[in-house]
Amino acid sequence: MGFDDVQLQQEVDEVRRDLDSLKRDCAALSHDTSNLERDLGRIEHVELEMIDNEIRTKDQALQSLEASTQREVQELRQKHEAADRKVRELRMALERKQQDLEQKQQELRKAEKRFEEVEHKLREERSKH
Repeated sequence: MGFDDVQLQQEVDEVRRDLDSLKRDCAALSHDTSNLERDLGRIEHVELEMIDNEIRTKDQALQSLEASTQREVQELRQKHEAADRKVRELRMALERKQQDLEQKQQELRKAEKRFEEVEHKLREERSKH
């Protein structure tokens, strides 16, 4: 073997080592790729589905809460309207009672005046006798 043969053999050995190293790297990358594809499939089919289910559940709960809140708001509005009507009725009743009171007070003043007049006449009649 000549110098060129030795040099070529060394080059062949070096290329073979590089080739073997690249084959190992490719095998490792292929294994990693398979693991990543498996993990990706699990995430796509399991985790995303779980998250989608949770989103649907939360959305349904939100819609239910919104409907419940709308019913409660409607009930409160009805109670408010009923209370407003009651306040108006009570104010009107109060006004009527105040008018009745004023009228009775006028009647009382007239009756007191009449009483004083009659009492005065009675005293005058008694003083004459």
